[in-house]
Amino acid sequence: MYVGVVGKNPKLSLEELMLVNPTDVKVKHRWVFFNTQNEELLYQLGGFVKIGKVVEKVIPTKSLLGSNDNDLLKVLKKSKKIQRYKLISPEHINQEVAKKGEEFLSTPFWMVKIFYWQPIELYQTIDFEKPLRGMEVGMMPSKLAHIMVNIARVWKNIESWTVYDPFVGFGTTGMITNRLSWNFIGSDINISMAKANFKWWQTTPYYQNSKITLFKHDVTNPFTKPFLKNVDIIVTEGWLGPSLRWKRIYSALIKDIFEKVKEVYISFFKNLEQFVLNVHPKRELTWVISMPYYDLGKDTKSMFEALVPIITFAKFQRIDIYWRDSQRVKREIVRFLISGND
Repeated sequence: MYVGVVGKNPKLSLEELMLVNPTDVKVKHRWVFFNTQNEELLYQLGGFVKIGKVVEKVIPTKSLLGSNDNDLLKVLKKSKKIQRYKLISPEHINQEVAKKGEEFLSTPFWMVKIFYWQPIELYQTIDFEKPLRGMEVGMMPSKLAHIMVNIARVWKNIESWTVYDPFVGFGTTGMITNRLSWNFIGSDINISMAKANFKWWQTTPYYQNSKITLFKHDVTNPFTKPFLKNVDIIVTEGWLGPSLRWKRIYSALIKDIFEKVKEVYISFFKNLEQFVLNVHPKRELTWVISMPYYDLGKDTKSMFEALVPIITFAKFQRIDIYWRDSQRVKREIVRFLISGND
């Protein structure tokens, strides 16, 4: 039996978990209990803070131990089975324990030994160290990109992937894709930022020798590049619109911005439909997209809901709303599927 601690967006974490074909799934608060025959895929998940395996006894093999059970830690220290300990909540990661020690967590049902921790250092490197970045223009969080890539993979079972991001921006999705050793194709109306960031990315310890292709393209124009026929999944954060600060928010402004952004999405989806019908030979494609969700307090405006009437060529599933504190423009995560039988 495996146990995972979900992140701040449990729905996204649970949808991502489908990648490992879990069975006997049971959720209690932020704990998820499950079985799987695909343990190797657990190391590729991004939406779980920690993942462990049920154990009958706590048998330390290292001098440093972390746990959420203070009494257990004191007993082990007193018996000299460990030299040091750290009291750790399930929702937080102690890097010293993760790298040099062991972690045992007491859950509502069993004791669990943790073997996987969310790759926080990878996310911090991508989000805060790349040379060109800007939270004020809606930079996509790398953890979210990681989760979305995995959610897109759920409906396909292949070993080597080619991921396409038509709103490549700063290149975040491409860095996550490359870290997973898969090929990446990215395009945007301006690819200079992505080019600079990928040049830097190759100097980091996370870079893998897989193919990265960038080309300039406006999503309001048709997708015609012949190499796009190799795309397996599309993962992207669509245009969120201009930066909105708290003091500038008012309904009339949001309405005007919403309509302008909507026109871009309408063109994007129409061109995407033609791409699947005319360019993609399998006529089968899965994509996961983050679209703007405007929170006005008493009122909300969903770009996805506004576009539903025109999306008649694909099946779709709204998964969750993703946001950080103080953000008025949130992210609505939606998965689409066009199968060969549609």
